[in-house]
Amino acid sequence: MRVLITTPTFFPIVGGAELLIRDVGNLWAEENDVRLLTSCLPQTSRPYWVGPTGDDLGCHFPVVRFEDRLSLMNSRGHRLSRGLLPPMSLSAFTAIRREVREFKPDILVTFFAVPF
Repeated sequence: MRVLITTPTFFPIVGGAELLIRDVGNLWAEENDVRLLTSCLPQTSRPYWVGPTGDDLGCHFPVVRFEDRLSLMNSRGHRLSRGLLPPMSLSAFTAIRREVREFKPDILVTFFAVPF
């Protein structure tokens, strides 16, 4: 089975969500074809591929990154919303459509943490 995981942040940003996504992805990758889609790292201006060679802190599945051009995190007043605006990028919609078309997943899993 093909599983596409999407998340707004991933390694080297390390938190509970990123560790959970890695561990769940590794578990699923034992018997499935798993791919993770997330945005480029902040210091990077172009998308790149991190292979399943351990380049992403122990991931046993490929990580595909897209350029985040339209993030709500950069919108005016984001800090004033105190986390009510989600950290999801509008660029993610295009990237997800592209990955779905190319990878043809059976399952699409979206990780998204909402602060309370």
